Amino acid sequence: VGFLGTTHLNGYQHTLVRIPTGVTAGLPVGTLIRRANYDGSDHVIHIDNRTEATPDLTVSTGLSLIHVVRSTDVSFPEVNRPYKRDDWDYAPRIGLLYNVNENVSLFGNIGRSVEPPNDWALLTTPPAFTSGPATGLAMQALDLKDQTAVSYEIGTRGRARIGEWTLSLYRAEVKNELLSVEVQAATPSSAAITAESNASPTVHQGVEAGLTSILWESPGGHRFLSRQSYTFNDFFFKDDTAFGDNQLPGVPRHFYQGAVTYEHPSGFYATVSVDHASKYYVDYANTVEVKPYTLLGATVGFESLKQGWKVFVDFRNITDEHYVSSVNTFYNDKGTDQRRYNPGDGFGVAGGLTVSF
Repeated sequence: VGFLGTTHLNGYQHTLVRIPTGVTAGLPVGTLIRRANYDGSDHVIHIDNRTEATPDLTVSTGLSLIHVVRSTDVSFPEVNRPYKRDDWDYAPRIGLLYNVNENVSLFGNIGRSVEPPNDWALLTTPPAFTSGPATGLAMQALDLKDQTAVSYEIGTRGRARIGEWTLSLYRAEVKNELLSVEVQAATPSSAAITAESNASPTVHQGVEAGLTSILWESPGGHRFLSRQSYTFNDFFFKDDTAFGDNQLPGVPRHFYQGAVTYEHPSGFYATVSVDHASKYYVDYANTVEVKPYTLLGATVGFESLKQGWKVFVDFRNITDEHYVSSVNTFYNDKGTDQRRYNPGDGFGVAGGLTVSF
């Protein structure tokens, strides 16, 4: 049994004139255009239980009661209708873990999840001011619903000659998914305007796999290790009136990470790594895609287990690959490239020192 309470710090947002132009022409730089206020809290009471039904079968159950409070208002340029919600919800779950033998386990889980919107997400367009310097900015809160999902997962973990593995398949039936979309691109005089909304039913399903293997090991303690992880993401609308069964944008369908490490018995180690992301859509209409990318990296370091310290140097994106790390999603770009791409970091070097007492 446990309790977790989070009270949000009272927040506010001042939107100021950056470059006087358009609806802000003639106003001094720094003039207040809009003031918005945010507040809220989250409280969770949870009960968990684990029971060994048999020596090889463990049953875990749980229930969370969730109390959500959100409030926001616009106090300038004019006082609008303040918004507040105070709701309770629940999230039950049950899981099974079966040990086939000392090396192999099977597991399955079913659960319900609840994700309330952030405070700032409530104050989104529409509705918006239609005149004056605040034109286009949200004038009052949108009554967003909590995102909920029922999730199913089955999988296995264990170890064999090939190494230690994990493999799971999951599917989540999502209601009122919280989606964001850019409705007005950033300009030299104003920041981008995004809108939050609840989607029609969506599905998140996929595969997650991981494998750690010892490739070679000598009697003296030298060894080569490989670590690999793969994720398959299949996120899509479920018979949406506008987008049918389109893929949700902004998420690579395939993502792979791999690394090979040499470990010396003295504590020295060296790693080469690769990250690969497949293409994915930018817009909900699925008319524009981001190109796939592959990043190479390397790390060298030394770890002193007896003295409790380690040092490393990390070389990132060695080939200085130009790639898109994320996008600002849009409804329908009609097959044309727009300014919605956030570039990833180029070649870089980072280092660190950790000391344990």
